[in-house]
Amino acid sequence: SVDLIQDVSVFADQAVSWDRLAARFANPLLSHDWFLSCAEAFSNARDLHIVRVHDNGRLVAAAPLVVAKLGFVDRLEMLGASVLHEPTGFLYDSDDSLRALCHGVVALSRPLWLRRVPGDESIGAALATATTGRGLLMQSSGGECPFLLSPASWDEYLKSRSSQRRYDLRRARRRLQEQGAMKFLCLAPGPDEVDTLLESAFAIESSGWKGRAGSAILHRPELREFFSRYARRACDAGQLRLCFLMLDGRPLAVEIAVEASESFLVLKVGYEERWANCSPGLQLMAECIRLTMERGIRTHEFLGSAEAWIQPWASGTRSYHSFRYYPWHWRGLMAWVLDQADRFGSKFVAVTKSVKRDKVRRNQRLNGRPGLFAVQGGDARMLCAQYSTPLT
Repeated sequence: SVDLIQDVSVFADQAVSWDRLAARFANPLLSHDWFLSCAEAFSNARDLHIVRVHDNGRLVAAAPLVVAKLGFVDRLEMLGASVLHEPTGFLYDSDDSLRALCHGVVALSRPLWLRRVPGDESIGAALATATTGRGLLMQSSGGECPFLLSPASWDEYLKSRSSQRRYDLRRARRRLQEQGAMKFLCLAPGPDEVDTLLESAFAIESSGWKGRAGSAILHRPELREFFSRYARRACDAGQLRLCFLMLDGRPLAVEIAVEASESFLVLKVGYEERWANCSPGLQLMAECIRLTMERGIRTHEFLGSAEAWIQPWASGTRSYHSFRYYPWHWRGLMAWVLDQADRFGSKFVAVTKSVKRDKVRRNQRLNGRPGLFAVQGGDARMLCAQYSTPLT
């Protein structure tokens, strides 16, 4: 049987059965705590659409969805996906229950956008079966997330990195130690201290470019609401980790993470930008990696995207897919038109910027002045003197 939950209070009571199903995936980002915090922070009473499949009263599959507004056309998407941009997915205990779940989702007859779901073939095949004859299903890349499969020891791990990476780390460490007493803290806070430590973490995260761009947690009330709620729940479960790099008792960098299912998952990072020449973010990341190895944790999940500064320290990446489904009716057609217009607009902006750059370079060459690449190269060298890892 398939049913639908649209009330947050009803979903709040489903923790036991939900986490029993989620345990199959050993991923805290699929836990009841995660999705309940998303529902409370990002949705209202009319938007929540959690599709469930039961077999003889036992929960065997679930899709935590929400209605997202796009102009005058709405669509279904994974709960929290458009705000957090983290990997997500359906929950199911077999291929049969997954197929039943996809049929239940498609039966809602709404456009659907699944972002960053696992790159295996299970969900794609089940969606293809469920949507046959009912609409258009499109699949695209959902990006990659770097991860580190922990080796036996920290020394072994360092030896496996390039000599340049090891040198960068040592140089940054010496610079910071010249400024004062450095200390690394990884805290598993109790309920009475989690809010105070979170405020310190949020302040550090908003002190740099994220604060100027308005993307920091402190500048986005819904994001602050989510992390505050989820951190308290992860704290109660003994999973929350707040890691700080300290200089003379003052925090310079922070990682908000969770430790569960033999994995260490990094949710947010930040550092004091005026200490950039000491690479506090890189140093904190290295200390967190060392900690996971010492604690025998199997994987270190960097999450986010496969950024250039993280890749040299990872052992691989996990691939994800995105799916868009447009049912054969006016709402599906309008969603497709809006998506195509958005895609064309993004390409047009990219091409326009490229043409402008080419024009600047051509004018600079004709005028005998340094080209744009020369100017960028100078900036890059200056930044490389400030950061420990070269920028490309």
